[in-house]
Amino acid sequence: MNSFLSRVQACLREAVKRRWDRRPGAMSIAEFVETLGTINVPEAAMPLALLRPSCVVDFI
Repeated sequence: MNSFLSRVQACLREAVKRRWDRRPGAMSIAEFVETLGTINVPEAAMPLALLRPSCVVDFI
């Protein structure tokens, strides 16, 4: 499990680095999710699933 989490962390780091190389400065969650989607490794799926809005549910 620890190995998997370190690979996920490396994937997140790569996404931040790619975004920073392209446009330094602050970024929104949406911009981060967009950049994370460019990382073509299975470990990117978990953070993407957590950060992407899947649907809006109204609670009464």
